[in-house]
Amino acid sequence: MKHLHLRLVFCILVLCYASSCAKKLPSRQAVIYPNYHKKELGASAKDLLSNDRFTSLTVEIQYMPGFRPQPETLDTLHSFLTSHLKKSDGIKIVISELKNVKKKMLTKDEVVAIEDAARSLLPADKNLTLYMLFTDGSHPDKNILGMAYRNTSTVIFGKSVAKHSGNNKLLTKSELETSVVFHEIGHLLGLGNPQAAALNSKSATSRNGHCDNKSCLMYWATETRNPTVISRRGKIPQFGRECLETIEGMRGRRDLEYPDEPTSFISGF
Repeated sequence: MKHLHLRLVFCILVLCYASSCAKKLPSRQAVIYPNYHKKELGASAKDLLSNDRFTSLTVEIQYMPGFRPQPETLDTLHSFLTSHLKKSDGIKIVISELKNVKKKMLTKDEVVAIEDAARSLLPADKNLTLYMLFTDGSHPDKNILGMAYRNTSTVIFGKSVAKHSGNNKLLTKSELETSVVFHEIGHLLGLGNPQAAALNSKSATSRNGHCDNKSCLMYWATETRNPTVISRRGKIPQFGRECLETIEGMRGRRDLEYPDEPTSFISGF
């Protein structure tokens, strides 16, 4: 009985000690970047293309009622990102519906306001985030189907995509939508930007910083209502050789560093 009593006392002491230690363990500090997503277009090219700073990527897609991206768009988007970005811990896509807005003609500033109010995912620790908005409206310039407007942000004008695809058009809705999505991602990767052009003397740009190769994904017509200039039914345009060379140059540049001011919060585990 005496030995049993000692064992019980010992177990109680061990449990009390363990409980005490557990309470004293500090919560993990997760690094977040609250203003990272408010930089200029192309500023995150290296972070997207390399595994140096962020080893995973989450794509946050928000859409307005009736304009959920096509299943084929989502499938090929994941494959496209996986083939061009280096993210050893993987890439995932999360999708949610937003309420539609009263205004159907959306300027860049109005799109930014929607993102600022609705975007829920920001870079944290080793995970980078992209934001894609699929609207139920159009840009004031009705020729425009999509736009990349910040370092990790894009918008697809769903009403315009629907209007200029399907039926007797050369491109199906999913083909046109996918082409525009890929094109805007190209801008996020720095393509068409002065920094990118400086990396490759052959990456001549033409109209508004777009590629002058008519068969390249980054040709200007891809993001307009006339993408049939380079696209045909059943074929999504891809990056041309010059753009691929520029991407590799962006991936390896050591001077493309954009300082941030990270903050920390208690994640509570």
